[in-house]
Amino acid sequence: MEITAFILSIVALGVSLFLSLFTFIANRVDTISEHITKVDILIVQDPELFYVYDNEEIEKRKDNPLFYNKMAGFLLLHFNILENVYIKHVRMKMFLKAPKKVWGELIKSIFETELAHKIWEQNKNLYDEDFTKYMDELIEDDSE
Repeated sequence: MEITAFILSIVALGVSLFLSLFTFIANRVDTISEHITKVDILIVQDPELFYVYDNEEIEKRKDNPLFYNKMAGFLLLHFNILENVYIKHVRMKMFLKAPKKVWGELIKSIFETELAHKIWEQNKNLYDEDFTKYMDELIEDDSE
């Protein structure tokens, strides 16, 4: 009787650990979706933010400090989101295994503008060292 109870408790522990891991993974995926949704909501609320992906528009309006600071702030928001997701996922190696699948297109679209490169270079010292190395490698790979 005691052996049966012991075996059942081991099985229950195994199932519990599996469900905990599954929940942890599911929550990380939700985090990615949540951040993308936040960026989308901001663009819907202020469509001018979409110009962060448009080199021509940035060049036309480079002398407008309000526009420049709005674009710089939106780029920093992107960098903060990417760092947050990177740090949360790096422990599971999800982010590192599939950067092109998960974030590749977003990162490419952000760094299509010279402003993004400038803002990144001016502020990358504020970010986690591993994240900075990771982003620099992605940016370098994309420019080749």
